[in-house]
Amino acid sequence: MPKTLIFARTTTTPKTSSKSRRFDHATDDQSPCFLNPYAPIDIARANLPHWRQDGVTYFVTFRLADALPAEKLRAWREERERWTVRNPKPWTPAQEHEHHERFSQHIERWLDHGAGSCVLIIPEISALVADALRKFDGERYRLGKFVVASNHVHVLVTPLAQHQLSDILHSWKSFTSKQIPKVEAASRRLQDKQKMPLPRR
Repeated sequence: MPKTLIFARTTTTPKTSSKSRRFDHATDDQSPCFLNPYAPIDIARANLPHWRQDGVTYFVTFRLADALPAEKLRAWREERERWTVRNPKPWTPAQEHEHHERFSQHIERWLDHGAGSCVLIIPEISALVADALRKFDGERYRLGKFVVASNHVHVLVTPLAQHQLSDILHSWKSFTSKQIPKVEAASRRLQDKQKMPLPRR
């Protein structure tokens, strides 16, 4: 089941690796709407702090559950916790940069290594994910560029009025987590059928 990581970066162009299938999409010529530090910001805490602000564009990364090895993830969380204790907020720009380099970018590098089942590389599955992202474009959100990699997805998305980012992400992940196993099973059956030996004459 996909999980979500939301990073505080909104301006970085998503990267692809050799194990990714790229889908680029933009609905119109409108530019992304960036965070306004003078407008109200709602900050919620989960695994990472999530900043919410009406009308802004978010850079979102969500991944397959097996995309990060559990032991590595546990060690990463422990190291981040120790670092945070040694570096209490408010952070200087140098501390903020170090935190991003050590933790956010570390996760991205792991994802780019293509660990786990990497089922998103199957063309039918990557198309299913791309279709799910496009489903409510213009109705619930404005979809920007996105990349479907082998084990994770990067998306630029701007929620429209009355629609929360958390609801949009839940919709994408709920739908794809139910459909991916079905498509994967069908794809594997087809592959098995194609590998069957021909009867001898």
